[in-house]
Parts: sequence; C-alpha cells; structure tokens
Amino acid sequence: MIHRHTHRSLPFATLIIPVTGAPSGLTSNLKSLIDQQYKSFDILFVLKDQNDPAVSVISKLTKRHEHATHIYSGKTTNCSQKNHNLLAGVQKAGNKPDILVFCDSGHTAHPNWLEALLQPLLLQNSCSVTSGYHQIYPEKQCISSQGRAICVLTLSLIRKLPFLAQPWGGATAIRREVFESISVTDIWKENIVDDVSLAKILQKQRIRVTIPPGTDLQTTLEDISLYGWTVWLTRQWAYLKFIFPVLWFAAGLFSLVCAVSVLSASSICILSLFLFSPFSHLVLQYSLICVLLFVIFTIFLYCKHPAPGSFSLWFPASFTALAMAAYCHSRTWFSTVLRWANIQYKVGRNGKVLEITREQNP
Repeated sequence: MIHRHTHRSLPFATLIIPVTGAPSGLTSNLKSLIDQQYKSFDILFVLKDQNDPAVSVISKLTKRHEHATHIYSGKTTNCSQKNHNLLAGVQKAGNKPDILVFCDSGHTAHPNWLEALLQPLLLQNSCSVTSGYHQIYPEKQCISSQGRAICVLTLSLIRKLPFLAQPWGGATAIRREVFESISVTDIWKENIVDDVSLAKILQKQRIRVTIPPGTDLQTTLEDISLYGWTVWLTRQWAYLKFIFPVLWFAAGLFSLVCAVSVLSASSICILSLFLFSPFSHLVLQYSLICVLLFVIFTIFLYCKHPAPGSFSLWFPASFTALAMAAYCHSRTWFSTVLRWANIQYKVGRNGKVLEITREQNP
C-alpha cells in the first residue's frame, strides 16, 4: 500500500471503511474522508466483491488518491457482512498502523474530523479508544426525516453521559495494540454487530471510551420513509437486545412508559380544553406537568440540533419519534432474526450468528 500522508511525529492511522451499494452521495462522502487534514493516514475501502455497485466509484477515487486503496472480502459465513469486511481490512492493514479507525460510508466528514477524533489518543497515553457520532440533516422537511433526526440526536446526547459512552461503528478509533490485546477479532468473526459487541468487550476490560468534541459526521438520508425509519430503529434495538439484554429491557420499558404517559397526558389536556372534563384536578395537573416537560425537552432538542429544520414539524415529529421508539422495541421482543442488506441472520446469545440466509435482490 502506498502512503501519501506521512509525518514522523504523528502516529499512523488506517481508516477501514466497509462499503455496500452506491447511493447518490457516496462519492462526496468518501471524498470527505480521503481529504482529511491529518498528516499521517491511509484508507482501506472494503467491498464484498467486484459486483458491488460501489466498485466503479471507489476505483475512480483510488486512482486519483495514492493513500487510498480497496480490497474484496468475499462472502461472510460466520458473522455479519460488515464485520467480515472490517476483519478483512484489519488483516490487510497488518502491523503498519498505530491506530485503527473504523468508519461508515454513509456520512460526510469535515476536513479536521479525523484530527479531532484522534486528538485524545495523541495527547493522553491512558486513552485507548475514541468515538464520534453523526447528526441527520433533513433535506426534505417531513415528519419521518425529522423524527429520525430526533432519534439520532437523542442517542448522541445519551452517549455523551460518562457512564453510557459507547463506541459507534461509523467513527471509532482504537490503538492497534489494544485492539489485538483484547481479542476483538475473536468476537467479531462470529458476531452480528461491530460497535455494540466492541462496547461489551470494553466494558469487561474496563476500558473507557472518550468522545471528543468536533467528531459528529453529517448524514443526508436517502430513505425518508416511515418504513425505512422503522427498519433502522428496530435494528438498533435488536443489537442492544442481543448484546446488552438488561439495558435493552430497561431502555425499552422507559420508552414505553414515556410514550404512554405523553400520549395519555396530551389526550387528557385536549379533552379538558374542548369537552367537559371528567378528570379530577390531580389527573389534570399531572397531565399538564407531563406535557410541559415533554415540550421543554422537545425545545431543548431543537436547540441542540445543528440543522433542525421546520419548528412547526418538530413537535409532531417528536411525538412520532417517541411512539416509534416504543413500537420498534416491541418488534424485537420475540425475534431472533435480523435482516440487513438482503441477508437474513439468525442470532443467538451475545450476538453470535447461528445461521445466514441470503435473500434474492428485489
């Protein structure tokens, strides 16, 4: 591999980016990662095979940028295709990188994103893992796009709590010697998910994840349908169920209680305004407080988002997001099957892949 960006005083980083499919923004997303200002890195794009639609896009980019290359991983047999691609990238990178950086292809990075992500690793010997996240920038103003943006924003705020900080597969940097010493490869080669399984390993090893400022990526949604939102959010709940079942149960119960409380309280307030109220003052008081807290939290989220869009749509989108969180959690109660990119995985305890069935392309 040819390394264009090299600087002796900086640790060398290899960005490993699994790619599947070629949505409209793929070129600009990958170009934003290639053009990072950090002075000592290279990039490995990993595809399943030469038939992937992304091959033509990536071939053009790698021909123009000597520090970027691509490889083919082949079909997975024991884990998710993404994990399989990541492991192929790790093997190809070998002992050259001091730091492994795992990224996704569906987001746009600002020029100093990589430097911001690596900063704690460069300054603190005690820091082993850093991670960023992303924010959705709704291009089309609708309830589903803003609702999904609200879900992602809420998750990003939760992840910044010190006791809940977890790695995210779209932006995680880890020292290579740490990656090897905690045997991440042994887990990934049988697992359904990369980041949540890594979070479990780090928790067992008591390794803290640092989330530096300035590491949010920008995401433009290709699919803004309610169905696409449902599939995505159900998958997030499923990962949690497989790897952290207690947290999955507690978070799901909290989502359900919040959704029922806000919906019931809102209904009571509306009925009390327009109809003779059959409710006691205590019930009405509780309902008003519940609605007020929800409104305050919704305004707080609106102020926190970098590009929230229409304020008038933000409130109905917040109601929808709350209901969607509870609904998608319920879809994972009895399921042991996860579908992702035309592959069906049967998943067992701790996220271990038990069976893989490839579906026909639509």
